[in-house]
Amino acid sequence: MAAAVVGVALVAGSAPARALILPDFVPMSQVIVQLWDGADPAPQAALALLGGTITEQLPVVGGFAATVPTAAIGAIAQLPGVRVVSPTRPCSLRTSRPRQRPGRPSGDRSWAPTPPGRQDRSAKE
Repeated sequence: MAAAVVGVALVAGSAPARALILPDFVPMSQVIVQLWDGADPAPQAALALLGGTITEQLPVVGGFAATVPTAAIGAIAQLPGVRVVSPTRPCSLRTSRPRQRPGRPSGDRSWAPTPPGRQDRSAKE
C-alpha cells in the first residue's frame, strides 16, 4: 500500500497542477486579471493552483491575461492583490484621427478654410 502511494506521489509530482486538479471537461473562460501591484507574484501562483494558465503579461494594465476555470473566477477575484477580474472581449483598433468632414481635409479646424464673410482669427493684425 505504501509503495502505491509513493508511486502515485512520484507521478503526481511530475504532472502539471492543472492535470491534478481539473478533468478535461471543466468549462474555461478567458479573463484579464488586474493587480494592485503588477510585480506581485502571489496572485499568479494562486491562479495556477486554481487550475488557471497565464496566457500573456499585460503591463499596461498591471496584470495578465489568463484562461481559468469558469467556476474559479469568483475565488480569483477574492485573492489578495487582485484588483479586478474581467472577461476578455474582442476589440478593434480605432484611429485617433477624427473622421473627415466635407471641406476639411483632416478634420482639424486649424486647416479649415475660413468661411466667406468671417474674419480669419488666426491671422495677426
